Order: sequence, then C-alpha cells, then structure tokens
Amino acid sequence: MSVDRIGKYHIALLIAVLIATNILYSPTECYSYEKKSISFVPVLLKSDENIQLSWKREKIILHELKKAIQMKRFFINDLPDTSVRKFVEEMENFRTMRIDMMRKYIEKFLLPEIYKILDASKEIRAKEFVSETDKNFFIVLKAKELGITSDELIKVMNSSYIAVPFISEFVKTKKKDKIQYKIGGGIVWYHIKFYPDKKIEYACKIESWGIGSAEKKEKYTILNRKYNADEFAFMTAVNSLALNLQVKTRELKFFKLEAPIISINKRTIYLTLYKEDGLKEDHPFKIGEWIEDKDGNLEFRYSGFVRINKVSSKKENLSTGLAIYKGDWARGMIAVEHPYLGIDIAFKPRIAPIIVKKGAVLTDKFLLLFGNSLGQATAIDLNLNLSISPYIHSFQTFLVGGAGVGIVPVKTKLYSDIPSIIFNWPKESIFATMVNGHIGFLKRYYFGPFAMHLEGLAAFQRLFITDEYKDTTVYIYNNSFGTRLNLGLEYALGIDTNIGFFVGYDLFPPMDWWTIKCGRKEEDLKNYLSYQYPRIYSNGLSFGIYLHFSVSELPFNPFAILQSSLNEN
Repeated sequence: MSVDRIGKYHIALLIAVLIATNILYSPTECYSYEKKSISFVPVLLKSDENIQLSWKREKIILHELKKAIQMKRFFINDLPDTSVRKFVEEMENFRTMRIDMMRKYIEKFLLPEIYKILDASKEIRAKEFVSETDKNFFIVLKAKELGITSDELIKVMNSSYIAVPFISEFVKTKKKDKIQYKIGGGIVWYHIKFYPDKKIEYACKIESWGIGSAEKKEKYTILNRKYNADEFAFMTAVNSLALNLQVKTRELKFFKLEAPIISINKRTIYLTLYKEDGLKEDHPFKIGEWIEDKDGNLEFRYSGFVRINKVSSKKENLSTGLAIYKGDWARGMIAVEHPYLGIDIAFKPRIAPIIVKKGAVLTDKFLLLFGNSLGQATAIDLNLNLSISPYIHSFQTFLVGGAGVGIVPVKTKLYSDIPSIIFNWPKESIFATMVNGHIGFLKRYYFGPFAMHLEGLAAFQRLFITDEYKDTTVYIYNNSFGTRLNLGLEYALGIDTNIGFFVGYDLFPPMDWWTIKCGRKEEDLKNYLSYQYPRIYSNGLSFGIYLHFSVSELPFNPFAILQSSLNEN
C-alpha cells in the first residue's frame, strides 16, 4: 500500500471521527458549573464594642445576610448549634473582631463538624491537585471510601467556604418627621482545602453599608406585608446592606459564574449555565479568554459582552446570551459573570412644554395674579430602574421609580390688599420651581450596541412659587397628576453605561388643587366665584438626553425590601 493511499485513509478516518464527535457531542456533558459548598456561621460578630443591638434585630440582620448568600450557585451547610455556641463564646472574649483568632477558633470548634457534614452529605468538593494522576487516584480512593461511583464523586467534589458575618456600624437617627438607620457590615470568608492536606485559609473580607429612612406618621405595605415607619427604615437599611453583599459575593473570582461558549449563532451565544446555577435574565457576562502573563498569573481578557436573554433548566435547551458588543468570538471562549445589582441609575435632562392661562389666587392676606405665559420647563429627572426580567422572564424589562426638579417660566405678582392693585406695583416673579415624582415601566430592545426603549410613567407634579408678604415668605403650590410616554434611542458605551436621547409626550391637565403657606401656617383659599384660578397645563412634546449606569452597590435602595421579597419567593 502506498504512502499516499495510507495518508488518504488517515484523512478519511480523521474526518469520520470528527463527524461522529459532532453528532454524538452533548454540550451539557462537556461542562457543568460546579457549585461551591458554603457554611454560614449564624452569629453576628461586632467589629465595634459600642454597637448595641436587640436580640430580635440581630436575628433579622442574620436572617437577611444568610438569605443574601443563599444563592442557587451554592450548597448551604447548616452548622450544629453546640459548635456555633462554643465558637461565639470564645470570640466574645475579644473586644474587636480579629481575623487571626477567628481562623483559630473556626479550626477548633467548627471545622470538625464541617468535615462531618460534608462527608455525610457527599458535598465535598476539591479540585486543587498537583497533577491529573493525583486527582484520579484521589477520586478512586474517596469514591470507594464513601460507597459511591467515581462519576458521582466528580460531580460533588469541590472546595468549601465558611462565611462569618459581622456588623461594623449601627446608627439610628430621629429627626422631626423622619427616622433613619445606617447599618454597615460584611462577611469574612475562609477557605477549607481538602487536598493534599486539610487546612483552612483566610480568603477575603467584603464590606458594605445600607441606609433606610421613613416618615414617622406613614404606614408602608410591600407585597401585602405591612411595616410601621421604624420597621420600614430598619428593613430597608438591612436589605440594602444584604443585597450589596450578595453582589460583592458574586463578584469574588472563586464564586463567579463562568462557562465556555458552546456555539454562536449571529449575535446569540449558547451556554451550559442554567437556572439551577443561579443564572438570571438581564445579567451581563464578559466574553474572553484566560491569559497567563509573564509572571505566571492568570488574567481574563475580554473582547465584548452579552446580556442573558434566556435562562433554561438543565432538562431543557441551553441558556442564551445576546451580544451587545461582539468581538472575534469562537466556540470554547469563556463567558464570565459581571457584577450587577439589578438596578440602573438614569439621569434625564429634559425640556417640556408649560402653558399658563391668567388667573388669580386669593387668601385673607394677599392676592396673587398670574399672567398668560407659554414656555418650556427645563428639568432633570433621576430614575432608579429595577430589572424585573428574572421574575417575569421578559428580557430588559424594568420597574421605574424616580423624581425630578426643574424651572418653569411664569408671570406672577403678589398684592397685599385690594387697593395695592391700583397704587402698588410689586416686582414680577418670572420663574417657578417644578418638582415631580413618578413610577412606571421601561422596556428596552437591543440591536447590537444600539437599543430602543419605551417608557410609560404615571407622575405627580408640583409647581410652586415663593414670594414675600410683610417680610414673611409665601409658598404657593399647584399640584396635578399626569402621564408621560417616552421613546428613546440609546448606545452602549460599555458594559455598565448607555447614552442616548428620547422624545416624549407629557399630559398633565390643569387642576384646581392649590396649597398656600405663609411662613409655616397654611392659608385658606377665598377664590369662590370671584376669581378664576390660573390654568396650568403641561401638554405636548418633550425632549431629553438619557444617561444610564448599571451599579453594583447602592447604599440607599428604595427597592430593597421588594427585591428581598422577590428573591425569597
């Protein structure tokens, strides 16, 4: 047989093998995200001996911190009460939290129990081997010892981590009408290594803080659960802290979700990450490769990013991500999770039409006349957009809450009595201030780095004017409800930043809803049938710029309790 003929046979055989590999290839078998085993120590250590907490509130903080790290990507091991109690008793001998002493007492009181739990539940995970031969030898021996197959053991082998929560700040502030809490804290992480020797190492410390405030006289209801002002302020601060620590935990390199790209179809990539691993819609992933630098350190270099637009379970198809910035990608490149709190901050400078038709506002003390004016309000809104995609499974869908402030052109004159209308010519006010609060929904559609968004808002709007009456400041408020519809075009500057513009339509009809204050005292209106109220409209096209930032930490989070409740359900 000739060499050429042998070469042809080899080529044919190679092609056959490749075809067979492609046909028989099962992407779900090539890679499976390995969950980490986590032990949460149910004790709240204090880094400041002056921090005073009730037992009830300490339990609430512990519950929320545990729930925050009790993510699907982890196995959670509950520790025996006796071991925890001994650990706490020893740690209480120290006035400040010391990491070196914590490791010592974890080794003494917690580690033996953790080993038992991990062995009993077959959730030991260790993959730090000197060589592949050592790894295989260890798997065979350990599988035989535990009475399971090597394949089963491979699925459950990994490292284990210990989380020790602590609180560093707890401040309650009472003002005239408000209650505010500021709570700081974090988690100290330790890493248990099983191979080749059992030992525990300090991994890292993460820390954040949360702020919550509430009006004293208000009652609050979130998902049918009622809170008084003190409870609401406290829970908002605790949940903000817990959510920030959850993101910081996901951001740790040893806890990040990552998986290779299985295939690429135009701007869609397919991944073997699933709902069971904690994958969520809208969350961003960087696409790239791990590169070893000249010092032997691994560095992740990325060339674009995706947002997850479909999350599947392991029994279904692969999960998918939509490319926002697409580089020169190929199958086998790695998708690595990018930290995301699930909230975007949006700044929206805008102009909107304001029409004022002349009229008057009369009280026992003064008369305020409005002249006709037609102009544009110049305003800026600040929005917080909560991604609700993971809960309703609709890509890039947001609950919007926000507020804004602006300046409105008006023509007003204040007279202290009827004769002064004839004999006194007060200075004309030419500007009024406008504030608003709004809620609604936003839906975004991506086309590569470009995106179109649709936004619908229901808003409360207040226009107010300040003037002087006998050396006393007078406040005149006109209130109204209305709607805004916005259509915007955005461009992704990066994984966390979009910029664009929008065109909207404002619809705020005139309302005879006035509030007058002279100093701190509210005045009665005396218009009755004598004077026609001014008619203030905000109807017509509005224009603005849209700047959006995704954040990984937000000390004051008005959606905190809602996010925590949704994560719990």
